[in-house]
Amino acid sequence: MPINIYNTVVLGIAQFGGAGEDLYLREFERFKEKYETSIIKEEFEVLNQHTQNSDLLAQDVISLAERIVTPHTVFTVMPFRFASDEVFHFISGRLSTIGFRGH
Repeated sequence: MPINIYNTVVLGIAQFGGAGEDLYLREFERFKEKYETSIIKEEFEVLNQHTQNSDLLAQDVISLAERIVTPHTVFTVMPFRFASDEVFHFISGRLSTIGFRGH
């Protein structure tokens, strides 16, 4: 899970250097263990962008935080039989159309 303080996600923005950059680098190294279930690595790299457009940066960071804290993986509980494969694939397909991953 991401670093959090009182249930608040803490994201390091590398552009500003200092502690923000240190946190970004540390979390980037631990990406697979902490964030892989909610976002892909390229999405996390938004924290390493260098831009003069502070509004765009703020929007990107907020969007990233929303994706990190909102689960996108759905485990479908059903029999693990070959006869159930068609139903499982249908459910997984529908989930992917709305941004979720079925397992």
